[in-house]
Amino acid sequence: MRRYRCTACGATCTVVPADVLPRKHFGALTIALAMALYGKLREALARVYEALNPTRIRGHNARGWDSVLRWISLVSTLFPEVRLSPPDFTARQSAERAAMTLAARVLDESLPITARVAHAVCHPP
Repeated sequence: MRRYRCTACGATCTVVPADVLPRKHFGALTIALAMALYGKLREALARVYEALNPTRIRGHNARGWDSVLRWISLVSTLFPEVRLSPPDFTARQSAERAAMTLAARVLDESLPITARVAHAVCHPP
C-alpha cells in the first residue's frame, strides 16, 4: 500500500492493488477462490486454509478456516454483483452461489472454476 501527499493542499491519497478489499486482511482474489473451493468444489475448510493461507499459523484447536464463514456471511457486501442467498441456504450453498456468479462473468467455460473466478476478480468489467 502506498500513500501520497499532495504538495499543494496536503491531502493524502492511498493506492492499493485492485483486489484489496476495505478492512480485510486477505484480498478479493483469495476470498473469491475460497468461495469456489469451499462452495463449488466442496473442499473442507481445513483444505481451503492449506491452499490459500500463506502464513500457515494456526491457533490451538483450530477447526478449519473460520474467516471463510465470515466472508460468506458478507459475500454480497464484498462482491455487490452476488445476490443475497435465501435464509435457508447453508454456508456452502451461499459460497457456491457466489463462486458461480463470479465465474459467470467469464465466458470461456472450458476453464476450471477457480480460473474463471480468478479472472473475474482480477479483470473486472
